[in-house]
Parts: sequence; C-alpha cells; structure tokens
Amino acid sequence: MLGNNGYLPGVEAYPKAREAALKALELDESLAEAHASLAAARAEYDRDWSAGEREYQRAIGLNPSYATAHAWYAWNLAVTGRDSEAIREIELARRLDPLSPRISANVGLVLYFARQYDRAIAELLKAVELEPGNVAAHLYLSSTYLQKGINGEALSEAQKAASLWHDPRALFSFARVYAVTGKRDQALKKLGDLEELSKREHVSPYLIAIVSVALGHTNEAFAWLQKGLDDHDGPMGEMKVEPALDPLRSDPRFQDILRRMNFPP
Repeated sequence: MLGNNGYLPGVEAYPKAREAALKALELDESLAEAHASLAAARAEYDRDWSAGEREYQRAIGLNPSYATAHAWYAWNLAVTGRDSEAIREIELARRLDPLSPRISANVGLVLYFARQYDRAIAELLKAVELEPGNVAAHLYLSSTYLQKGINGEALSEAQKAASLWHDPRALFSFARVYAVTGKRDQALKKLGDLEELSKREHVSPYLIAIVSVALGHTNEAFAWLQKGLDDHDGPMGEMKVEPALDPLRSDPRFQDILRRMNFPP
C-alpha cells in the first residue's frame, strides 16, 4: 500500500511486498491475503496485469468474503479500462464491509475513472457522511468536482482534506484546483512546494505530472511521467483512465509510456 499510494518509490516498496507475500505463501498457500498482496506486486510493479488478475481471483476464490481483495481487484479492473466489472466488484466489496471508509471512498474513485461523475459525487458524499474525516473521499470529491466544473466545491474539498491530513496529496489537490481555475500564481506556488518537498521525501512523480498538465507544462509533465515509469511509481497505474491526463492522450509520447506500462488492450 505504501507503493500503491505513492508514499515510497515503487522500486523500494513492491519488491519487499512480493518477497513477503511469497514467503507467506510458502508457509500457507491458502492465504487469500498473501495472494492479494502478490497480485498488487505482479500488476503494479511487474506490470503483468493478467498475472495480477489471476492472483486476485485466486484470493477471492480462497476467501470470497475478503473485502480488501475485492476492492483491490476493482481498482485493477478500473485502471485497465474494464468499467462495468470494476463497478460491480467495488460494490461487492462495500457490501462485504459497509463501514470501511476507504472502500466507500473507492466506490467513488472507480466511478470517477469510469467518468460517471454524478454517481461518483453522490457516492463520495455518502462516504463523507459515513466518516467525515475520510481524507480520500474529500480528495476524490475535489477531483470529481473539477471534472464537472464545480470549482468552488473542488477548492472546498481540497481545503477539508488539507485540514485533516498534512500530506503531498493535499498539496497536489490545491495545486490542481488552482491550475484548472486559472489561478496560476497560486498553482505555481503549490507546485513549487511539491517539487521542494520531493527533494526531502518521496513525492509521487505522477501527481506532479498531473499538475504540470493542468498548467500547460507539457514537456515537464512528460519528464515526470517518465520518472514515474522508471521508478515504478504506484499511482502511474491510473494513467490509462485518469481524466486529468486527457490533454496528453494524442501525443505519441503518451502512447509510448502507455505501451511500456504494458496495459492490456
């Protein structure tokens, strides 16, 4: 999860995760949790999305009630463009663990990737009602409101997330909102803060790339995406379906990075 959420470089996090999962499976091959963790490493680090899917299905077959496996598998389906399957899977995860704040937020995230923004907002508001301190839900709401052009609410949700969590993703959310709404000076300030922070601790290159896109800094965005590719940055797994990257999709450089991420067609 440290790799998937961008708290550690993927090259540092995923090999350790894979090693631990394989050791666990040596001890007990029937552990659904170990198969799910191995699935994440296979998909997100090895970029063998089919192998990851097989491990998720193995985990679910061993323990159909394991909500986390369903939620992680839903993300895997979503980022590879299989929207309807992803939505079914994340809704099943929520039925299995209806009080999980993260799974509730991920229902909205999967709908965001599917570009069903109204449904995403409705689900994320439910997630916030369930747990007002659900930082992920506030961050996803900010992004979804931006896609809808509801800019005041997008800024408000970024502020709520920042008040709850001093984290690079909060800086990212502010920077993106400011960039999209034309407040370039404020966006550049937040982007500078992110870049400065990245000199002292790990900051996902993918997040900086998204802000760069919003500012129209195309070459810089590709430099950060290339770094994310080289570092096996966990959030890079979302690039195929992330709406904020739409301005880059027609560029051959983007298609080249997609190809090297080895996403299925």
